Amino acid sequence: MFLSVFNKRKKYIGVKSFTYFLPAPPTRKSGYQEKEFDHLFSHIMSLGFDVIDVKLQSLNTENSQGVWILCLLGAKTKEAFETPIQVDYQEISKNVSHHSNIKMDPLIEHDC
Repeated sequence: MFLSVFNKRKKYIGVKSFTYFLPAPPTRKSGYQEKEFDHLFSHIMSLGFDVIDVKLQSLNTENSQGVWILCLLGAKTKEAFETPIQVDYQEISKNVSHHSNIKMDPLIEHDC
């Protein structure tokens, strides 16, 4: 009983990984919100997963710069565990409101 109070570890049907590469953005004078990743991540959570852990690994080569994001996900249901995590951002973005009060930088090519 005593240990159960401090050990709030959730039990999952299984564990899956989700890996995503986020290319480095153009140089900017201020921070920004990475909305595409936010939408992808929100979608994955809606499939029935909890985030167990997140690891980042930067990449800086002559040809490519960015960060690999590795997420360890706990499947809360059997259905979530058995369904492959296949993310098509074009499909997800159809369900997302594109209204934003954040001004877009005219020097950056934005995908809207």
